[in-house]
Amino acid sequence: MDVVLDLTDDFAVVDEAFGGRRFNTVICFSVLEHCNHPFKMCENLTKLREPGGTAFIGVPFAWQVHGYPSDYWRFTAEGIKVLFPGLEFDKERACMATDTPGQIKPIDDFAFRVELSVSFALSRGDYGFLRSLMIRAIRRLRLLPFIFDHRYLHPPVMINMIGCKR
Repeated sequence: MDVVLDLTDDFAVVDEAFGGRRFNTVICFSVLEHCNHPFKMCENLTKLREPGGTAFIGVPFAWQVHGYPSDYWRFTAEGIKVLFPGLEFDKERACMATDTPGQIKPIDDFAFRVELSVSFALSRGDYGFLRSLMIRAIRRLRLLPFIFDHRYLHPPVMINMIGCKR
């Protein structure tokens, strides 16, 4: 059954459109940035889930502005927790992903920092000494600009989180 409705409407209207049904799984991917009332939508999505039901939430943290029809918001992992207070999010299954295929990382204290230099990564222990020298040389010679000279100050990042209704 297909249902077309505005999930920011009063919950009684949303509930009636779905005939009082509740759902075990809700997927909300690349939608919240286009919603002019995200708190209301998230509240309604939470009410539509069964107890113990799961929600997959995917939102932009840093992404180019894109219409269809409007683009209002960007989100952090903590912001998603505020939007969905009735969900318990699994930190182990949360991740951030960029527009580069295969580039997916866990959300941690360093998730949103811009790596401005090899020395920063070296100080964090990400690279060994020889590897950091090689990367510096490649950057200076501009051999692989599609890897080392990303066009954004912060590469495009999507936040992906999975939560269960308490």
